[in-house]
Amino acid sequence: MLTTGIRDGWRDPYSSAFFTQRQRTYAARFGLDDVYTPQMVVDGRTQFVGNDSRQARNAIEVSVSAPKIPIDISNLAVEHRSLKFRIETQVSPVAGPKYPEVFVVLAYERATSQVSAGENSGHLLTHVSVARELTRIGVIPQTGIFSKQVQLKLSEDLRPGNIRIITYLQEPGQGAVLGAAMQHVPEASTLK
Repeated sequence: MLTTGIRDGWRDPYSSAFFTQRQRTYAARFGLDDVYTPQMVVDGRTQFVGNDSRQARNAIEVSVSAPKIPIDISNLAVEHRSLKFRIETQVSPVAGPKYPEVFVVLAYERATSQVSAGENSGHLLTHVSVARELTRIGVIPQTGIFSKQVQLKLSEDLRPGNIRIITYLQEPGQGAVLGAAMQHVPEASTLK
């Protein structure tokens, strides 16, 4: 995604300067001259052009076969436009100065955008799992045990029933992703 969100004469409603900076960090890490779209990064370990389905399939197969650290998302509740939940995980005791970081992403389940210019001009595009917010909520302590009650304010566009929580552990500097979990946020009326 571009910082301005303007590409080929139309504004991408889901672009973000923050996500563009993350993409630039990956570009530097992978020794790329520039960022590009569509780019796909799998587990923070490999990157390629995102519309290469063969390479995507291969990278995902490698990722799925690698051991991952389990993460538990529990006690989900929506109260007064706030999303509350607990994240728990345990890793082998951590040694050294680089402790894994814990992130939470709030993403749309589904979204659309009407393209007004460029190669897709006039098309209504449908998107799945569109990242809207990314928050670093902590660092795995030296003991390796992480348990935290999280509360995130929901902006008006993030509505229960059309969002998911994704949490993941990542080595510092946008390194390797060590584990991830996802949970759909049902409409508030269906939560207990």
